[in-house]
Amino acid sequence: MLISAAIASDIGKKEKNSKAISTVAGLIDGIGSLLTAISMLIIPKFKGDLFILFSISSALSALLLSGVAFREVRDLYRLRKKNKKNKDKGSLKAEAKLEAKPTD
Repeated sequence: MLISAAIASDIGKKEKNSKAISTVAGLIDGIGSLLTAISMLIIPKFKGDLFILFSISSALSALLLSGVAFREVRDLYRLRKKNKKNKDKGSLKAEAKLEAKPTD
């Protein structure tokens, strides 16, 4: 479920067409439901090794989400760097204006 939410939010940021977003969200939801049903069929076969099955599933989810997390952190870093640059430019302009004012 976590992966489907991450994919839907990633697509929502890139696409501006609401019909395309809703179609993709429906497909993601449907595939998630299908995989949940399949996992309910698989779980009884792993009665003793259920912890291992969930561990493998969690590791696979973390691996698949690592690319999305990396992009999000990179974009956040770039945005903060850009905002800091703009803020510094603004403070330099303000300082220049203060220096240009004659003091009586």
